[in-house]
Amino acid sequence: MCNRIFILLLLAMLPQVCSCQSKTDELLVGSFNVRFLDDNRPDYDFKFGGQPWPVRRPAVKAFFEKNPIDIMGLQEVRRAQAADLEEDLGDEWFIYCPGRYSGGKMVRTSDEAVGLMYRKSRFNLLGYGRFWLSDSTEVAGSKRLGQSSPIVTSWVHLEEKARPGKDLWFFSAHISWSVAANPELPDQEVETLLSEMERLTGISRTEFRSCATPVFLVGDLNNTAEESSIRTLGSFFNDARTSSPVSESTGKQTFNCYGNEGKAAIIDYIFFGTGKAEEYIVDDSKSYDPEVKFISDHYPLLFRLSY
Repeated sequence: MCNRIFILLLLAMLPQVCSCQSKTDELLVGSFNVRFLDDNRPDYDFKFGGQPWPVRRPAVKAFFEKNPIDIMGLQEVRRAQAADLEEDLGDEWFIYCPGRYSGGKMVRTSDEAVGLMYRKSRFNLLGYGRFWLSDSTEVAGSKRLGQSSPIVTSWVHLEEKARPGKDLWFFSAHISWSVAANPELPDQEVETLLSEMERLTGISRTEFRSCATPVFLVGDLNNTAEESSIRTLGSFFNDARTSSPVSESTGKQTFNCYGNEGKAAIIDYIFFGTGKAEEYIVDDSKSYDPEVKFISDHYPLLFRLSY
């Protein structure tokens, strides 16, 4: 009788164990161009119908507090904004924002980061770093023909604490928007991205979609899906937008230009190698702060997958 009761108790516990494990299998990643703060022109965003960083900052804080994000790519982060994120979000997050000129801590007010952040409670850090989308990828502040400023890309290699040996790679990028001096610039930058990703991960680009180790590339890529640079990435990755179940976010513009519909476009992306796409969200919520109409001139992207 005692043995029977013991077995029944064990069986009753099994669904709980399975449920806990399934939560570990889910991942919520994202990309967010926060819109840079110009220290010399703090009210600059008013010119475009937006609001400056000090006004938007509480909404950004609320966005991170209300969404169970695991990893996030960041673009257009200036020195003061990186400090504000660290202050507002606390020790739960590892926040890495390498400057485009220095490659490390931003000192100049004109320095700007393409960064990333992840929850320290979920992951072990295996490695992180940055490179430039130039002909000299390891030279801080280096540029290639046509780039108005150096373009830095950040990356992180993580391991699930609850699943030892289960690792992933995450890259945060920002592609040039002005190509007048070099029309081939986006394609050249994408080729550099792919080559560096292969070098760092040890995984061929042709295997990103079949390798057991997930590889993510997120960012403001400043090109629409029809352009060759994005088509190239789509030949090696899955696009979270088109791979997820159709929803109201599927056709939603990611660049809102502070409400200027004539310039709005889908130019922000989350690319992934392996995993099952569950949900893709272009977060245009106005609920994070009643005083803030647009959290940025880009909406944050969120992507939930199981892997």
